[in-house]
Amino acid sequence: MEVDLDGLPRPLDGLGSGSPKPDLGAYEFLLATADSNGDGIPDGRTWEQGLNPIAPDLAIQDPDVDGASTGEEWVADTNHTEPSSVLRLGLVREENRVVVTFPSSARRRYTLESGPDPGATVWVPVPGQILVPGNDGMLSFAVTSAAIDGFYRIRVSL
Repeated sequence: MEVDLDGLPRPLDGLGSGSPKPDLGAYEFLLATADSNGDGIPDGRTWEQGLNPIAPDLAIQDPDVDGASTGEEWVADTNHTEPSSVLRLGLVREENRVVVTFPSSARRRYTLESGPDPGATVWVPVPGQILVPGNDGMLSFAVTSAAIDGFYRIRVSL
């Protein structure tokens, strides 16, 4: 792998065109929003976390062995090097409601979805719990409808 004088890998997608191209000069230009390897994780995020933005298998790795890949941790806005930093749901079932609690990021939006079983192919957004902004703290969704039985998951949107 070729690197510039600062150790930045090259070539990167310095133009944001979707394909890496050679750069002139001793220093590679890092466009933070570009995605040089096409894995969905911006180059700026990978480099600031000490990762190689052109590594072909970066998004599928799980360096902290917490069960979430680097790509999944990017979407959830959790730390890929810290095993305790992972999107885990807490669920409390009461007589007439279900409360789902999880750590959130102010840079993400969350939708609570319900399904008949964990392997369901169709998940339905819970009314009133769609694209709710995170708050950099614990976020809770309460379901009080008659159909509280079933399974729940959180969909994270960038």
